[in-house]
Amino acid sequence: MYRKSLLTILALCLASPGAAQQPGPEITIFRTWRPPNATVVEGLFRVDAELLGTTDCAYQVELQVRDSAGKQLVANEWQGRCPIVDGVPAPALETFEFAVVPATYTVAVTVAPEARPSDKRTGTITVEGLQAPLASDLILANAVGYVDSANASTWTIRYGTIGIQAASRTVVAPADPSLAFYFEVYPPETEAITGAAWGIVRRPDGKELARVQLAKLDSATGARPIAGRLPVAGLPPGSYLLEASLELSDTTITRSGKFEVSAPTAVAAGGPGGRTGYFSSLSDEELERQFAPLVVWLTAAELRVYETLSPAGKREFLARQFGTATPDPNDGTETALEVFLERSNYVNEQFTERTSQATMGPWETDRGRVWLIRGEPTTRVTRPNPQAGSPYEIWFYSQDRSYAYLFADETRMGHFRLIFTNDPNQQGVSNWARIIGNQAIQDMQRLGVILPRTDDLTGFTGGR
Repeated sequence: MYRKSLLTILALCLASPGAAQQPGPEITIFRTWRPPNATVVEGLFRVDAELLGTTDCAYQVELQVRDSAGKQLVANEWQGRCPIVDGVPAPALETFEFAVVPATYTVAVTVAPEARPSDKRTGTITVEGLQAPLASDLILANAVGYVDSANASTWTIRYGTIGIQAASRTVVAPADPSLAFYFEVYPPETEAITGAAWGIVRRPDGKELARVQLAKLDSATGARPIAGRLPVAGLPPGSYLLEASLELSDTTITRSGKFEVSAPTAVAAGGPGGRTGYFSSLSDEELERQFAPLVVWLTAAELRVYETLSPAGKREFLARQFGTATPDPNDGTETALEVFLERSNYVNEQFTERTSQATMGPWETDRGRVWLIRGEPTTRVTRPNPQAGSPYEIWFYSQDRSYAYLFADETRMGHFRLIFTNDPNQQGVSNWARIIGNQAIQDMQRLGVILPRTDDLTGFTGGR
């Protein structure tokens, strides 16, 4: 057995709820698989003065692993000591590692104060060996990265060249709202796999808050790690679950881990409002009204998180998105918040549209959405009475990859729909050329827009 011992100060690891009722250390394990049929078990547990029941944080550890018949397979002992920080013992993290074949095992960790070796506290956990799995366990951590000679000692767990800074509890701090993750995928030897790995953030009640693609698997062969950092900015303090969902053509494999978001421990400097600055000066109603158009700026994953937040959580989210300074258009600089507010105000004034069902929010209209994202066009062509076809507008942005947007008012009631664009992040309609006349096509070609080849263009099939 290869055994590791690491003493690490866990600044974010507070005492676990209910720890006083726990007779021994709480053990966390992670399993990976190695051919032909071995499960590598990485274990870790925390030792602190509260667990030992003494102010002296020197201790002895006994590790035992037994199979289902009670046969002892691993027995190891070592001594440890909590590091001293500011004159008091800080929590220490102990780790261990062993390998087993597929079966059921019991891991027992016994910790005793060095001064009272008979005062033992034991924690146990059951471990199942993996049998030709498609994926390993999911490891959540404070950091993940490549191992080199300069940082080798900072990693709790190492898999080849990848290091993981794991802890007995994974806690996300407001100052760094991101979550590191690691797991391995094992395609069968006889076939490749195709699909994607998704990270899904859930509340304890199972409600999905965000979904982000972690990796795409395109005819993947051979074992491979999937690791990285997942942004979780905007989540209010509390407990959450991250699921790693491996979604293949014929099956879905899910691995999960718990993490917590801690509350801010101090108010940052920066004037009234502290951490949230300018956003604290807004009432809940003002916050909701002024930043309703933010939905256009956010990714789908960020939007799912933002929509679940309380007003306080939204203020934290916005402070991370824009900073805490109060907008000042006369200071000679233009911040991201000032850009957003300027565009939002213009959209609210110019792009209110009424459909047959209801009045849309200005930012929900196609023109409002594009203006919020890209701002004022370099060139704007407006044809309220074209020679043929529907009234239309063309917005052309020469400073940003020459993006063009063609909006048509098919109802002639002021409701403009985006029918064509060369922006890959926006979507037009397949029969756009039939909605407008040749005049719009000629206008776009004069702007230098390369149009797709289609019979609907009645002879106009390229650029100038």
